[in-house]
Amino acid sequence: MSTGVDRINRGVLALLGVLFLAAGAAGLALSLGAFGTGLVDTPVVPDTVRAFAAETPWFWWAAAAVCLLVALLAVRWLLVQLRTSTVSRLDLTTDPRDGITTLHTSALTSAVEDAATAIRGVHGANARLHDQHGDRLHLAVDLTEHADIADVRAELETRLVPDLRRAAGADLPVDIDLHPGRARSATRALR
Repeated sequence: MSTGVDRINRGVLALLGVLFLAAGAAGLALSLGAFGTGLVDTPVVPDTVRAFAAETPWFWWAAAAVCLLVALLAVRWLLVQLRTSTVSRLDLTTDPRDGITTLHTSALTSAVEDAATAIRGVHGANARLHDQHGDRLHLAVDLTEHADIADVRAELETRLVPDLRRAAGADLPVDIDLHPGRARSATRALR
């Protein structure tokens, strides 16, 4: 999910949270007599609205339809939040008449992680294939404390990425994040 959508989700949820918190606090203060004792026994729904609801048979059907619509929109929003852009299979088919070739991305990412971890100065690696306007591999590499960043970068760019593209049979875009000294900070945190 993009950072723009994440920001909007956080903003809307924070706004709704503040509104519901304010409404709950106002209702609690009203019931405890903070706004005067005359309002304590006042019903939440005015008499005219209650009378309209009682006299109009379609009112509760309309209210149920609105509640159902809100529930369906909430479920749809929740499903969108749970969806990730991670790809599970990579289609390598060049000509469907010759057959279909797919590659499980877990096999590809495991091989990339193993190859990256074998490079001197690399403590760990994490690879994920995402579908953001086309397939794209993201490789996060944790370096040791004394790793030569230039050597690791050159090894990744001249050996690992070309081997990956050759294996995938495509000019797959690769984003590489180098995290210097992360292994040292993780070791200190464990002590």
